Amino acid sequence: MTDRDLVAKKLARIVTCLHELRTLASVDRLREDVREERFVEHTLQIAIQSALDVASHIASDQRLGEPETNRALFQLLARAEVISKDHAQRLAEMAGFAVKPTRDWPISGTFRSAWTPAFAGVTG
Repeated sequence: MTDRDLVAKKLARIVTCLHELRTLASVDRLREDVREERFVEHTLQIAIQSALDVASHIASDQRLGEPETNRALFQLLARAEVISKDHAQRLAEMAGFAVKPTRDWPISGTFRSAWTPAFAGVTG
């Protein structure tokens, strides 16, 4: 049985991370300030890992199979209609960011474009 308390705790952590990114992170300082870079990188990784934890918990509980990659984990949830295919795709893209350093991310425009779509609909 899916542990609703665990899922709620992980979702709350995602909400907290997104709030911190929206209110504390500065795009203007991201390239010049290593602390800003590390804050964004670490906060995104926490949010992504929390999403992976939730997905893994649900996939295991519902016996959806063993994904070969973190990205595939979200596709399992979409196939089982736990989340939409569109949402699974956005989350799968974020799973790729979990292993890629911030300095390698394209910063043109806004860094929010990297994390806002994946966690759309997650609110506090």
